[in-house]
Amino acid sequence: MLTAEPHFCCTAWASGAGPPVVALLKEGIAEAALCIMNLSMRTSEVKRVLVSHNSLELLANLLANGDMLAKEYAAGALLNMTAGQKEYAQAVQSCVPDLVNLLVSDSMQAAEWGAAALANVTRAGAEAQRDATERGAVPMLAELLHKVRANAQQFVILALTSLAENQPKVVAEGLSASKEKAKLREMRDRGSEEVADCIKLLLNTIGEDFL
Repeated sequence: MLTAEPHFCCTAWASGAGPPVVALLKEGIAEAALCIMNLSMRTSEVKRVLVSHNSLELLANLLANGDMLAKEYAAGALLNMTAGQKEYAQAVQSCVPDLVNLLVSDSMQAAEWGAAALANVTRAGAEAQRDATERGAVPMLAELLHKVRANAQQFVILALTSLAENQPKVVAEGLSASKEKAKLREMRDRGSEEVADCIKLLLNTIGEDFL
């Protein structure tokens, strides 16, 4: 299994780890998705090569049909593969239902990576955003606000911001309860600078006076 440590990922990639890992992914090996998550942290060229080996389709299949650990790792891999890559995000819009389902997973890691991947994928277009909201993503994300770990709070906020791009009223309504507003204020005022910046982006979309 590859770690996320940059040196090991670079060494593994230089040694030709890509094709063997994709071959394991074809066999439904969950750890192969984790390897792709770690490899794809590096550069857009790494992502391009992985995509050329049908990694996106294989990850989507694992997300849909794998066990919970496989779904978790597949979501993490999709998170990194689609980061900053609108074309790849558009290619996996069919994953929206499975990513939404992960938001209520018993595994907090799966829910957090699911939220992050959902943020990337829905940012690719209005159709994916509508699909996610129609499947109940907003109330699920609102509930996740109260459970998410501090180092993943920005994932939930970014997912809400993405959904609000074309549906600001839907997201605002989903966050209108006093406990959600209180949680957002707490995150903004006591959380990291990154989280505060993410909340600012959300408020720019749903209304700067929302809180």
